[in-house]
Amino acid sequence: VEEPSLVCWLYDLLALGSVVLFFVGLALDVDTVISLFHERNYVYMGVSIALLLISSIILQVISFIWYSEPDKNLETTVETFVNNNGFIGMLHILQLGVAEINIRNIRQKERFQKGEVVFQNHEISMLNLFKKCMGSAPQVILKIDVLLNPHCPHFFFSVFKIAASLAFISFSVLFNQNVCRITLKERKKKIPSAVFFLWNLFVIPLRVVAVALFASVLPFYNLVHFFFVWFLLFLWAWRQKMDLMEDKRGEVLYRIILGVIWYFNCFCGTNGVTKVKRNIYDVFMLLDTMLLLGLWFWRRSVESARLNPLIVNPLVLLGVLAALYFTGFLLKQLYYWKFHPKCPSPLQRSPATMVDSVEPESVTPETITELQPRVTSAEKRMRKMALNFYG
Repeated sequence: VEEPSLVCWLYDLLALGSVVLFFVGLALDVDTVISLFHERNYVYMGVSIALLLISSIILQVISFIWYSEPDKNLETTVETFVNNNGFIGMLHILQLGVAEINIRNIRQKERFQKGEVVFQNHEISMLNLFKKCMGSAPQVILKIDVLLNPHCPHFFFSVFKIAASLAFISFSVLFNQNVCRITLKERKKKIPSAVFFLWNLFVIPLRVVAVALFASVLPFYNLVHFFFVWFLLFLWAWRQKMDLMEDKRGEVLYRIILGVIWYFNCFCGTNGVTKVKRNIYDVFMLLDTMLLLGLWFWRRSVESARLNPLIVNPLVLLGVLAALYFTGFLLKQLYYWKFHPKCPSPLQRSPATMVDSVEPESVTPETITELQPRVTSAEKRMRKMALNFYG
């Protein structure tokens, strides 16, 4: 078992990182709206605001569902007062529920030894991941579309903001994975996290840029494409029957969100994520991305006179994107070959107490809830996500 001080340090780092991700991501999204307003691009500004509102509402609904669970631990007097007087719903209607959870989480180090904050930190990392894929990724697409305009002001600063947004999306995936890793005996290892982050940092931009390029020439068809691919991914998520949420309506909403996440990035959010399923997903998304880039290149070729000229040769851009994907693909294969656990390690109730009573080979969705006689909903979700990722 690790030293409690080291584990507390890991928790502090993850908690602080989650808070930083949340507020910096929020600042970047607001900056996008302000920039579009100054550029008098009111159509894109309206779309940006609509995307932010939709993603925020969905996050607040998920947060409210988790907050309203009967076994939710309410530590502070403010929480107890809000809960007893029925103000939790109002807190989330005002779009303050997720922010309150982020701030409260970093102040509850004393609950760490009980393991309660770890599971709450996992919920926060999931909410951040949901926000990045539903809100930040579409914002990046809008930023790239504006960047393709030859008269785009502050070009290099816009490129920096796009790169920062893509990096924060990759960080959100990494933090979610690291919160799951903290339940394993191998949590001291740093190299797997670095490889995992770099893999996502190379692969996610390819997908986002491909969608943005396609949307720049065929915006209506891009909308149709999104709903078609999302619906296929939603059906795939529906067939997995993961039952992550205690509330049935929350489970439907989670599968809807999972379809959006899969549209941009691979995420082990379902039961039985095998190598075959990963390969099917990778091949499908690669073919779909190639289709988007191919249609974009064809459209630019036949209507080059009407479309705005690019600052870079389209063939060079395609070559750079191909190099990014190839590098990310190699890093992904390296991660699953060398660093990904070959079987689930024994899960533990808290970072201070390791559960060794179950052999790694015997950990299944049915036996997870048997590791402890009393399992909260948050703990159950974290164990399921850890099993999904490391299974």
